[in-house]
Amino acid sequence: MKTQKWPVVVFSHGLSANRSIYSTVCSELASHGFVVAAVEHREEDWPRAPKTLRRKAHSVTSLLIELVELAKGQG
Repeated sequence: MKTQKWPVVVFSHGLSANRSIYSTVCSELASHGFVVAAVEHREEDWPRAPKTLRRKAHSVTSLLIELVELAKGQG
């Protein structure tokens, strides 16, 4: 059985918003065949504060690791 590959978009919201505000953008990407993985950043710190940026980077990195592990399980 051949494993099917899907293009993936990792969406990390910004502008002190949340992933729900961008649901239309993510849905549009998905309608074109992309798997969209949206990260939810729940910090209430000012978005450009160094500590907040490190946490956001860690969240995206964690998501990417999870996606790789999921892909390994499919192969």
